[in-house]
Amino acid sequence: QELTANDDCDSTALNDAFCDNNDSKNEISSIEQENRAQGDNLAQITQSNDATINQNMELLNSCDESGAGINDAFCDNGQSVNAVNFIGPISQVNRAPFADEGDVITQSNIIDVTQNLESTNDCDEANTGDNNAQCTTNVFNSIESITQTNDVDFDAGSVAHTQSNLFAVTQNLVATNDCDESGNGDNNAICTINQSNDIGAITQSNVGSSNVLTINQDGQATNNCDDTTSGDNDASCTIILVLEVPDIT
Repeated sequence: QELTANDDCDSTALNDAFCDNNDSKNEISSIEQENRAQGDNLAQITQSNDATINQNMELLNSCDESGAGINDAFCDNGQSVNAVNFIGPISQVNRAPFADEGDVITQSNIIDVTQNLESTNDCDEANTGDNNAQCTTNVFNSIESITQTNDVDFDAGSVAHTQSNLFAVTQNLVATNDCDESGNGDNNAICTINQSNDIGAITQSNVGSSNVLTINQDGQATNNCDDTTSGDNDASCTIILVLEVPDIT
């Protein structure tokens, strides 16, 4: 899933810009993968589930004002409705009930997720006055929950079974508000960033063998609200950045 949204609202006078990338979403509501095999006699059972997901989003609001006032910029990425890479519950199940004692059973679950989101508000004001920038960013990478289960039902005996669960996730967030004002007043910048990488509960279950879990979360947030005066700008810069590690079983 690839999403790019670009608002170009630059002006050299007047304009009254309001640039808005709201409700920008790469979204997968849910994924369920299940294998069920019933073995008998000398049957061999091999089961596998594989989900590979890439979500990439790039948001840009360019609201520069480069002379003689006004523009009145308000650049917004995800203020009223968040911008998000979202994946709902992912469930992978392999079941092999009633396997015969002589059977060889192999079960595996693989989930590989990459979520990248980059958001930029460019609201510079460069003489003389006005712009009144307010740059707002609310962006999220979110995975609701992960469940991986391998289940074999058999009597004690010579059954050999190999089971594995692998969940690998990389979440990257980069958010920038650039609200410079370079002289002769106004701009009145207020730069706000609220962003997080979220993963819900993770459960990996085997009768035996291995579970592997790898989580990489990166977050970068920058408010650049310089003022080279004379006067105004009145910058107020706020950043909330969360990297959240889930409950893991």
